[in-house]
Amino acid sequence: MMNFINWTDIKNNFKKDRIMFAIRIITGVLISIFAADLLHIDFAPSTGVITLLTVDETKRDTFRKIVLRIISFLYTYLFAWLTIEVFKLDYTSGFAIAIAAVTFLTFLLRWDITLSVNCVILIQLFLDNKAFNMNLFLNETGRLVIGLLSAVLVNEIFRARYDSEELEKKLETKDDQINSKTQKK
Repeated sequence: MMNFINWTDIKNNFKKDRIMFAIRIITGVLISIFAADLLHIDFAPSTGVITLLTVDETKRDTFRKIVLRIISFLYTYLFAWLTIEVFKLDYTSGFAIAIAAVTFLTFLLRWDITLSVNCVILIQLFLDNKAFNMNLFLNETGRLVIGLLSAVLVNEIFRARYDSEELEKKLETKDDQINSKTQKK
């Protein structure tokens, strides 16, 4: 029988940086869900999924994901709109065609990291069979923006705290070095 779970690796993952990263993601998810709910955004819980899939370990990687998510959101919405409003497909056929087109373009662009959020958006767009109008577009844009801003917010909050802790450690190390040099003299 194959051992699919490496308990040693799992035990080794319980380090401060991994735990803090998990807490950062959880915090962002909660912020985005409650913010979307307060703003009466339809499908508010899905903003948490957007945040969850956007927060990354570095600011640079998070911002890269944000830019790609914004662009891919636009073509995802466009494909959904085309299938329903232009080609007049029923919602099941429209969803199938839209998800195929989005998947194809996303893989063609090598933006695989955006596909899961695009699928969440497509499901929400087709779930209630709502008319593709400005209200729907604004709601979907609001969900995306709240999810992305929450990712940026938690990165900034936690990174600032982490940076200050790192600075304190470096200062303590320098103090210790200076103290040891002065004691030797």
